[in-house]
Amino acid sequence: MRKTTIALGIAVAFLAGSLSTAGVASAGNGNGAFDAIIAAIDALTEAVENIELLQGPQGPAGPKGDPGNPGTVDTYYVTRSSTNPDNFDRIQLAAFCEEGDVATGGGFQALLGLGDVIVTESVPRGSDDNPVGWSATFEYLQPDNNTVTTYVICADVTV
Repeated sequence: MRKTTIALGIAVAFLAGSLSTAGVASAGNGNGAFDAIIAAIDALTEAVENIELLQGPQGPAGPKGDPGNPGTVDTYYVTRSSTNPDNFDRIQLAAFCEEGDVATGGGFQALLGLGDVIVTESVPRGSDDNPVGWSATFEYLQPDNNTVTTYVICADVTV
């Protein structure tokens, strides 16, 4: 397509120049100028068909695009609870995300009277680059059937 456009452009330019001089050449012969123009067009067409076009340099970068829509992440939480039926002095509870998902936070809850339990640890489980759960360690100050819970908030990254 590009070769055809170039060929037509060259032919039109050549024709314009040839027609302006054709009046002088045609004084002795009515068809000589026309035949010369056709021969010139054929020669130009053949020359254009043999032109090898080379790719030019890359142009400048376009404008920055609009920001995309914010993504969404499905989250859920998992809990693990225990009531102190055997009068433990200390209990550690860990809650874990489903396999392949990532823990984004966690914590604990103690449903008991004030001063009945101390939380000595509340930490993520897994590695720094792959948190998979949360654990909390509770120390009972008084033997009682109080309920303690550890929970983990998980991001579902396996969808």
